[in-house]
Amino acid sequence: MFISNKTVQQFITELDAQKPQKYDNSIKVNWINEVEQNLYSKVIEEYIKDDTQYANVSVFPLDIKTDLGIEFEDIRKVYVDGIEYSKMSLAYTPDGSYFKNDEKLDISKRPTGPVNVSIVYRERPTIKTVDTINTDKINLPDQHIKIITYYCFQHIHLLNKEYAEAQNWIALYNDAVADFIQWYEERKASYGN
Repeated sequence: MFISNKTVQQFITELDAQKPQKYDNSIKVNWINEVEQNLYSKVIEEYIKDDTQYANVSVFPLDIKTDLGIEFEDIRKVYVDGIEYSKMSLAYTPDGSYFKNDEKLDISKRPTGPVNVSIVYRERPTIKTVDTINTDKINLPDQHIKIITYYCFQHIHLLNKEYAEAQNWIALYNDAVADFIQWYEERKASYGN
């Protein structure tokens, strides 16, 4: 995961100095979260493997939001007792498949007794809050933080009903995202992905 040298508070202070406005820090933190979550969901490919042994199989369906703090859509692979399960829809669930069941992870054939579950899922930054802006860092490389700056400027102009200016900033945002994607694709292999 990328971690910049800039805290969220430092970013907000610089943003306010560049474009003074009346909007609360909570709004700006939400904008930061929107950009980071979008990039880590669609562009940045970093994965975590969680290995957990459960005493019994009643763990399924597994509440991944509570137990692991992830979304079902972030899951890439599921292994139960070393056997890989394939993603399936609830309409057709052959043996050896996993699926979403009421926002929980479920499997088609449950083993008996203790079970080892390994889940490989896409890593995303922790959601930032106003309470943690002094310690949370921006989760992008320093040279690409301008992506968030442009996104924030665009929203400031939209809220002020300055649509032409907003359109200019969204164009800059889109260009910065395209530059980041190219930069990331050229370096992705060196990060072990």
